[in-house]
Amino acid sequence: MIIPRKDKKRIIKEFVSEIMNKLKVPDEDWEIRYTESLNHPTADVTMGNPNDWRYRDMGEAIKYAYLKNYIKTDIVQVPQGGMMKTWLDRSSTNVVSNWSNDDNDWILIYLAEREGIDFWIREDGADLEGGDNKYLIYKVIKFNNTYYIAVLNTQGAKWRTDMWCNLYPAKTSIYPKGNATIPIVITPLSRSKLSSFMNWEKEPWRDVK
Repeated sequence: MIIPRKDKKRIIKEFVSEIMNKLKVPDEDWEIRYTESLNHPTADVTMGNPNDWRYRDMGEAIKYAYLKNYIKTDIVQVPQGGMMKTWLDRSSTNVVSNWSNDDNDWILIYLAEREGIDFWIREDGADLEGGDNKYLIYKVIKFNNTYYIAVLNTQGAKWRTDMWCNLYPAKTSIYPKGNATIPIVITPLSRSKLSSFMNWEKEPWRDVK
């Protein structure tokens, strides 16, 4: 099921707006530009205020949000699927902080369905040039009974103030059924019931509390 362009733009706008509201970024410090292509990337997001270090770019806004306790990291557990056991064995902290793209979508669906964590930040290491942390912000949604993932990549373009935002169908909605034994670190931005947050066709977007 391809999401109509009008609905895709609406979902992206509400997704990015919720991120900015959670991080308390002023409306005048960011904007969305939608691409003509229906393929990746779906939209470009520009953010930056050269006169305020807190909102100079998304990386600074996230660091400031951590500093002010607007957001906090958390350790949650997921089943042993894909490469997760390998990543845990490689970890020096006994917590998985990075994992492969192949594991990403089932982790998203698992956390949304089983833990009610549908909207969260993943720290994805530093870039090769400036050493700044790269963050991926995700939201799981359902449209016409199909799972989609909304994602904002904080280093999706040449400049630190430019990001890309995409909305894509989840590669899988099936996750391992075993016990959750693999600890991973994420930053939840909301916790909610799946039945209420995902009905895009009928329910308006709710503000993060």
